[in-house]
Formats: sequence, structure tokens, C-alpha cells
Amino acid sequence: MNGNIGMRACSVLLAVLLVSVGVVPAMACEPLEPGTCPGCSFIESDGVADDSNTVVSSDELAGDMKNAAIAQALSDTAVQRLRDELLGDGFALSTEQIRVIRGVTTNESMTVTTTLVTIPLTKTASDEKAFLVFASNELGKDARAVVAHDGMVSYLR
Repeated sequence: MNGNIGMRACSVLLAVLLVSVGVVPAMACEPLEPGTCPGCSFIESDGVADDSNTVVSSDELAGDMKNAAIAQALSDTAVQRLRDELLGDGFALSTEQIRVIRGVTTNESMTVTTTLVTIPLTKTASDEKAFLVFASNELGKDARAVVAHDGMVSYLR
């Protein structure tokens, strides 16, 4: 039962990260007024983004590609800070359960390839579970951590 809470937390975090990696860069742009961006074919005349031609695919990486993504994640300063904080709280890395997923989002104007590295951490003699997630793509990178305990989920940046 407690394992299900951890997997649910991981699934929610991955879904949030996939959405945020595509939405955050778009939200950071200046708002477009209708007709002010003639080169933006993805904007309709009323200023609403048309995502009907967007294609998203994903797969889990293995071998050298997985190892390279893990090395990139573990060398990131935000990941190191979050990892040290979780290790200081008594968590232990579960290196054999690290998952790496690569997602590709394509629309008519660009393609973005996002890599998600999920690192589970466990606490001995406790039902607490933590997940450290690193997301990177052509637009940037970020790291977050989630801790699940007794049905409560805490979010660390």
C-alpha cells in the first residue's frame, strides 16, 4: 500500500514536469496581441495558440544514453543541493531504480526533446519515500524533489 503512494507521487511529478517543461517557456514569453506576430504561424488571429498539430512521444532510455543522462543530472548543482538535503534527512539513494525518460514534443514551428531523470530515495525503517527529478531540454533545465509520508506530499525546490 505504501509503495503505491510513492509510485503515485512519482507519476504525478513526472506529469507535472512534462507539462511544465512545455508550458513554462511559453508562459515566460511576452503576451501576443492579435496580428502583432506575423512570423508566428502557431498563433491564430484571435491570439489563441493552436496546438492541434502538436505531437508528443516518449520512451525510456537504457545503456550509454541512460548513463549519460544520469551523469548530467548528478552533476547539476540543483540536483546536488536537493540530494544533499535529502541525504541529510536520512534518505538513501536507490541507484538501481533510476529511470530516464526522453520525450519529444513537435509542432509546426519547433521540436523540443526533454529528458527526465527520476532518482528514488528511501528512508530505512520508515515509510517515507522521496523522488528527485531532473528535467532538461534545449530551453533549459530544472530539478525538483517530492517527499511522500503518511499520505502527505512535500515539494522541494
